[in-house]
Amino acid sequence: MSTAATITSRTLESVLPPGVPPSFKSVLSAAYVGSGKRAIRAELEMIDGLPATVILSRWTMGWSHRFTDLPGGDLSFENGEWVRIGSDGEPVMPLFALPAPLASGRMG
Repeated sequence: MSTAATITSRTLESVLPPGVPPSFKSVLSAAYVGSGKRAIRAELEMIDGLPATVILSRWTMGWSHRFTDLPGGDLSFENGEWVRIGSDGEPVMPLFALPAPLASGRMG
């Protein structure tokens, strides 16, 4: 059986379109919570070094996730880069830019 950290990483990466890197650098810790291994609570280091907490819930077809703590604001992949989204819904700053071929949609 996979570890809670592996499940967290794979779940978060699985929802991204091809060529889009994850918004987190690493899973700092992850553990099953509750009974029956139906939920995981994980602490992440995001691409800008800020922490985040995510809860994964087990469903019939796999795992869903929701961020419960995301200091610095929401993240969005816009025009080939991760950006933090301000309270006004506008990008605050780019955090991670893809190399030009990936950002333009060309895969090589």
